[in-house]
Amino acid sequence: EYAYVPRESGSFHDFESMAGLFGRPPRSNDCVVRAADGGSMLRQAHLQQASDVHFALLQTEALKPDKVTYEDVCERHVVTLNCSSESVFTLIGANLTNAEQSVQALRAQGDPSLGKVLSGDSSALRLFYNVKTPEVKSRRLFAESNPAKEKALAWEEAFLVAEKARPHRGTGGLLEVYCMAGRSVEDEISKNVIGAAPFMAGAINLILIFLAVLLGGKPCQRSRFLLALGAVAVIQLAQVAGFAITVVCGAPLTDMTLLLVFVAVGVGVDDVIVITDAFDQQDVTLPLARRLAGAFEHAGLAIFLTSITNLVAFMVSATSDLPAIAWFCLTAGWVVSALLVLTLTLYAPLLLLDERRRAAGKYDCLVCVTAKNRVPESEVAHEAARAQDPGLLRKVLKRALLPVVCQPVPAALCVVAMLALAAAGVAAAANPASFKMGLDLKDSFPDGSYLVTYLDVILPRHFGGIVSPLEILVQGVDFGNLALQERLVKLQGDFAGCPQALGAVSSFILPMRSWENCTVDGRAVAGQSFEARLKAFLASPPFSSCGSLGGSNSSQVHPSNYASSIAWNSDRSRVEAVRASLSITVSSKVQGRIDSMSEFRDRFATHGLSGFVYSYYFLFADRDAKMWELIQSTLIYAGITVVIIVGLFVHPVATALIALSIACIDSTLLGLMSLWDIPIDAISFICLAMAVGLSVDYVVHLAHAALENGMPKGRAAVRKQIEKALDTTGASVLKGAVSTLLGVLLLSAAPTAVFRLFFKMLSSIVVLGCLAGFVLFPSCLTLVGCLYGALAGRRRAAGSDLEIR
Repeated sequence: EYAYVPRESGSFHDFESMAGLFGRPPRSNDCVVRAADGGSMLRQAHLQQASDVHFALLQTEALKPDKVTYEDVCERHVVTLNCSSESVFTLIGANLTNAEQSVQALRAQGDPSLGKVLSGDSSALRLFYNVKTPEVKSRRLFAESNPAKEKALAWEEAFLVAEKARPHRGTGGLLEVYCMAGRSVEDEISKNVIGAAPFMAGAINLILIFLAVLLGGKPCQRSRFLLALGAVAVIQLAQVAGFAITVVCGAPLTDMTLLLVFVAVGVGVDDVIVITDAFDQQDVTLPLARRLAGAFEHAGLAIFLTSITNLVAFMVSATSDLPAIAWFCLTAGWVVSALLVLTLTLYAPLLLLDERRRAAGKYDCLVCVTAKNRVPESEVAHEAARAQDPGLLRKVLKRALLPVVCQPVPAALCVVAMLALAAAGVAAAANPASFKMGLDLKDSFPDGSYLVTYLDVILPRHFGGIVSPLEILVQGVDFGNLALQERLVKLQGDFAGCPQALGAVSSFILPMRSWENCTVDGRAVAGQSFEARLKAFLASPPFSSCGSLGGSNSSQVHPSNYASSIAWNSDRSRVEAVRASLSITVSSKVQGRIDSMSEFRDRFATHGLSGFVYSYYFLFADRDAKMWELIQSTLIYAGITVVIIVGLFVHPVATALIALSIACIDSTLLGLMSLWDIPIDAISFICLAMAVGLSVDYVVHLAHAALENGMPKGRAAVRKQIEKALDTTGASVLKGAVSTLLGVLLLSAAPTAVFRLFFKMLSSIVVLGCLAGFVLFPSCLTLVGCLYGALAGRRRAAGSDLEIR
């Protein structure tokens, strides 16, 4: 909840208020037990076997780090200090013979706990094992150990192992048992990371092969496989450096950090290709150091600028109110910075050393061995000449693009088409309802996860969905005031009647009144202060009620059960806050959870009481509801900042066109998200933040090459400059784009929807960035050149008229 929830959301403040008043809620470990034949679980044979399962799970022991039992980690009752587990067995007792009659009586009495542990048709039981939530001492990667957390995690792991080891499923037994633990969500998310590891290794190998082929030449003396290996090592070293700096800064590494591996590989290879191509295009007769200086002179500013824009985009996004996104963007910023520094200070020397090795006729990968049959000088000269002459890719680019982007009419059509796509994206963005809000549960975990079965199939089938407690908190009032108590009773009745409610509201007010009217101890404290009567009530033994309990006619009342719902001041002389609890079903749809949260808040507001309603899922519903606003503000601020940075180094006209390109790319990307039903969530937020920086890369390289000698004047000059940019830089940019696509290509087959979503977003960014760099920017430049030529012609004509006069 600290990582994936906006810190400034109302739900997070409510969460902290609840934790401060009543302590953090326990970690829930729960199981659903159902009959294999679909029959009633209240049959004695079924109930007896379920009881065996229940008590066997209670006896679960973890052997590491030390022997850990449920007694060691359980959440304990405030008064009795007994471990708190919830099941139908705690309601009906040890005698299972008359279970059906006992349950019927509880239903008739409206017991608020029954709907949580027994399905409405009695076909399933739910067993709860509450574990005390360990205090989060530190989220640093190398933080000191937390023994309480280690024990809790160890017992929960043993709990899951014990459940899976029991021969219930598919063995002809009477029961089927499905369980999840407090650690299950983190475990399944970790499996996302583990499942992506082979794809990460595959991406690195693909990039290595791609680089080895691109950097060329002929094996085994003129090839550059060792240089390609060095380039990949530099990129990996930059990632390690970025991660290390992040840890030193105190920001934790999360599951989303793994995505940076794929981003860094693509971005790093772009710069490697641009520098190497610029180096190869230098005059081979020059000294190696001068050739490298020429490469830096040609491509250095563009590489520096693209790295700075990426850094700025990430750092602006790191101001997000979502900690996980802020940590990811902070890490990404450090990785990008390390890539820039190491590319210039480590890869460039490796390039020089490898070129010396080639010149000395030594073998690739065997740099100490000189070839007996060196490559003839004529072949080396021919290779150098090919590097100077336009290759096939450069020729294709010029032949395909120049007739389109350098002619006014086709260029205008290209601009109109790109602007139309952007306008469609803006139209989609203006209607947030056209976007899917948040990830579905099935998309958050690996394909085939048992959690998806449990949360999306088993719970909805038997309990109407995920069941969560709704806390109704009232504070800052005189709880001894009878008129206020009547308002609280009315409030509880209102919430008990909502469609999501499972049973009645659990609150101390009516049980305390019944105690005062029905028991000798209660009548004995009549006339004392409200606080004194309340303390006596909480300390009293169980009793039989003699009146209605507001929707619950339960005859047996346990006063100590209400002790945890009352918050006292420091000397326990005044009640600061009370909470009433209600079990509710939670929608499996993100929008359904948002609507339900709003409905509960509006229902509470109509009663005019000081306090709030809170359920754990509100944290994430509030995040999903605010995500669109967070994305919009981040994109605007990041875009403006990037344009300002670009304006410091690039011609004003190019800056304006780059700003237009950023707007078109992000707007079109939003349209694609709506079209492909990509949800608005943390992953898409990260991708949109990256789009601001990454999309600039493809435009800036071409803009820098086209306007290196100033703004061209006239259409002919524009065509010449665009042709030069395509000739010197276009092929490098396109190869860099292909390398980025290769870096994420394997994610399209990942066993997790999150990584497949990341592939869709990042590949869209690359394609749109190429369209902006190769089509939109030169087309706009052509139109600007035409406009400049027309204005210059008018000025010349006006000057001629003046001379004649």
